[in-house]
Amino acid sequence: TMSVLVPHNANIHTLLLGINPSGTTNPMVMKSGSNSFYQLPLSNWTTTVVSIANPQLVSSGIHVDSNGRNWSMIDVEFSSPLSNTFEIGSFAIGYNLFENISGLGNVVRTYHESNSNNGLVDIVDVPLTWNAVGGGVAIDGGVYHENMITNHPFNVPETWYPSGVLQGFTTQHHHLLGNENIDEIHLIGVDSSGDSITIVLDDINTNPTFTQSSGFGILELNNTSSVSEVGGRLTVDWQFEVDWDWDDSQEVSWSAQGYEIINGNLEGLSPATAQSGGVGAQASENDLQVDSWQVTDLFGHDLSDQFSPSYPFWAKSGTQVSVSGTVRFENTLDTRPLEDDFVVAVNVGGSDVVLNTTGAGQWTGLVTLPNSSSDVNLTPYVIRAGPASGANGAEDRTLTNPVKILVDSQSPWASNLQVNNGQRLLDADGYTWDPSSDLSLQVTVTDEQALGDSITMHYWREVLDDTNLDGIADESEYREMSKSLPEGISGERTLTFSGIDVSGMDMNAKFSVYFSGTDYAGHELIYGGMAGLENDMGTLIIAINEPTNIPSSEIVLDTVNGQLMAGQMHNLSMQISDANGVNSIDIVTVKLLGVDQDEIG
Repeated sequence: TMSVLVPHNANIHTLLLGINPSGTTNPMVMKSGSNSFYQLPLSNWTTTVVSIANPQLVSSGIHVDSNGRNWSMIDVEFSSPLSNTFEIGSFAIGYNLFENISGLGNVVRTYHESNSNNGLVDIVDVPLTWNAVGGGVAIDGGVYHENMITNHPFNVPETWYPSGVLQGFTTQHHHLLGNENIDEIHLIGVDSSGDSITIVLDDINTNPTFTQSSGFGILELNNTSSVSEVGGRLTVDWQFEVDWDWDDSQEVSWSAQGYEIINGNLEGLSPATAQSGGVGAQASENDLQVDSWQVTDLFGHDLSDQFSPSYPFWAKSGTQVSVSGTVRFENTLDTRPLEDDFVVAVNVGGSDVVLNTTGAGQWTGLVTLPNSSSDVNLTPYVIRAGPASGANGAEDRTLTNPVKILVDSQSPWASNLQVNNGQRLLDADGYTWDPSSDLSLQVTVTDEQALGDSITMHYWREVLDDTNLDGIADESEYREMSKSLPEGISGERTLTFSGIDVSGMDMNAKFSVYFSGTDYAGHELIYGGMAGLENDMGTLIIAINEPTNIPSSEIVLDTVNGQLMAGQMHNLSMQISDANGVNSIDIVTVKLLGVDQDEIG
């Protein structure tokens, strides 16, 4: 058996053994305690070098030397069923040993300061000296150090907004000897105006308590703030409600520091710092601005599309248009105030109309257009920034162009209802149309402001469309045919309605037609007629066009001895017959010929 001392808690990773036999050799086993870690299974073995990784050596006891170091006694036993004679030529145990040696701070610091060239040297080699009775040692490593309390870097919001949403950040703190030794954590924010936010977190290990002593008109700590240990660090989650009275601060300097109470005093090192605001940004923002809005009429037309070549658009005078949009904090993308923290108004040609808030940053309402103006400008703005109780310095910062609306006070009208007889255009009202051909009508629609998108022709065919057989052209019995118009364009358009089937109508049956529609602004078409033979725009006779007959024998003129008396009233009567009915007769022309004239005049 061979015994060796190894530092207690050393991590043994290698055993090296050199054996020189003398004479005849027999099988042999090497073990430590009950652990057999190597064997020579055959006889007649010669000089042998044994290298074993992780030999699992077993300590048989602890020895304490005069310096107070603990050593483990390692017994290595050589056993064989027969005798062996040999010498141990070499023996080594490789191990790792990590130890903390305290009290070297002042010595190392002094040496470091004198050999670092005022901090310009990257690495300073610190010489070590040791003494040993025997054996050998190899040493490598360096000096690793950290603060007793480390306050880790943290990030804070660049800008704080009173949006009604909690805003905050986290800080992390670590104690070299255990985080339970951190007794307090202080958070301080100093505003560029000189005001400060001061919060102390204490009783961390048993009942964490947050206490805010200043800064309530800036940021108020919310009770959802918390502290927990994550990854060996105390992590503090600071959550705040932003006050509307905190008006556009340029910057806030933050510091977070952990403390240990030593002999009744707070001891801490190197607070972590951060900054809200600064160059190109503010620490707080409570001004509002309208960032998007839209104006639509009751037909869904977008009147605020200033990029359209048709802008500005027409809208009906005296009607209501819908105005809606969003509000955000100035210089943000879409950070929006709560529903109760703003009010928007729209200036309509010099008069203000207050609208409704419908959600966070959302507003909408109806405004009435004037009756007398030719155009009007609509401009939204924030009439109240902040809650009804007030907000220090909160202002409207809206930068938007007004929406111009052209006010339409005139209706479109229909005219010139005509048919084409193949030779020329004729007035359609009273015209007799041959049922062997499909009827084609044309009408002119005029609007000096903006046409609508379509015109509808309503037509009624006697008997065929008279569903209740009462002989009356009821509105519900009219059929419809529509034609498109260039919506929003002013001027007149002539529309042709073709392919109207009249082949099944009775001889001399009536065909009633009227037109309806609205312009872009919503004015109803006028002069287009209404339902009913007495109210329509035109009534045609569907029949083969028969000649009109006026027998000369039936022409009677009351003369005096065959003469007309100057200054006296005479009556001319005649009998007129037409197979298409007298309603198909448009005009009767009477011509007189004197006895001394050769031509009828």
